[in-house]
Amino acid sequence: MPLIYGAWITALVFVAANAALLAVRIPAEERALGAAYTRAFAARRRGAAGVRRA
Repeated sequence: MPLIYGAWITALVFVAANAALLAVRIPAEERALGAAYTRAFAARRRGAAGVRRA
C-alpha cells in the first residue's frame, strides 16, 4: 500500500524489517520443532516452490 501513495521509503523500511524478522524467526522455529522435523524434511530442498536450481 505505501507505494500507491508514493511512500517508497516506508515500503523499503518495512520490507527490510520483515526480512530481518524472518531471518531470526525461521531458524528459531526449526530449532523448536526439533529432530523429528529435521528427519521428516531431510530429503526436501529448502526454498521457493517451483524454483529450479541451474
